Amino acid sequence: MSEPRSSLLASLRMVGLLLHHCRAVLKAARRGTLTHPDIDARMRDMGNRFVEWARLDLTVEGLEHLDPGRPVLFMSNHESQADIPLLFATVPGTLRMVAKRELFSVPVFGPALQASGYVAIDRKNREQAIAALKLAEELTRQHISIWMAPEGTRSSSGELLPFKKGGFILALQAGLPIVPVGISGARDVLPKHALALRLGQRARVRFGQPIETASLTIADRDRLMQQVREAILTLRDDQGVSTT
Repeated sequence: MSEPRSSLLASLRMVGLLLHHCRAVLKAARRGTLTHPDIDARMRDMGNRFVEWARLDLTVEGLEHLDPGRPVLFMSNHESQADIPLLFATVPGTLRMVAKRELFSVPVFGPALQASGYVAIDRKNREQAIAALKLAEELTRQHISIWMAPEGTRSSSGELLPFKKGGFILALQAGLPIVPVGISGARDVLPKHALALRLGQRARVRFGQPIETASLTIADRDRLMQQVREAILTLRDDQGVSTT
């Protein structure tokens, strides 16, 4: 089978799997039988299948820094939609994400996100954004970790964009540790606006040591943002990944 055809087939298989899991989540939610472990298993399956079907050569580093029983706020660079399945394939424990509100309007997919405990945020609506961060804080009290992209959107160039403040306010108010994550190679697998996966690429997910926030105050926000930014840059760029 030709490479373009294999690439398209892998992409279609991922879409089919996503729809399968979304429908299963909604069905369980209607029945009142949906549980966090069930959601976790489905998300991890999505991540593992992505790695398999994209024929990805994936390296994971820094897992020794993570305690699956301790909720944290994961923050990473964000260059590709591939970042999301890579995180679900590698993060131990229960993970949910803060996602832009527009995604929750997509038929089937949006309601499944909501039922699964994803948090919708509208950064153009200050009151809604504050409510979203409070909801994310409530999830962490249930021992659920949260992922946020502090850039707020995907970077087309790979350059780390300016950080938004919301996630750092959440971490400081809740006393949540921030785990910086550097993701390398995801943009080579699925560039922004691309529809088909590029097969056989190399990628790396590297977890840094948790940055404690319990003793910090809102006055420390800018310094914390800079510390996390420097950590993500180091984790992403050190011994960078080259494509095959």
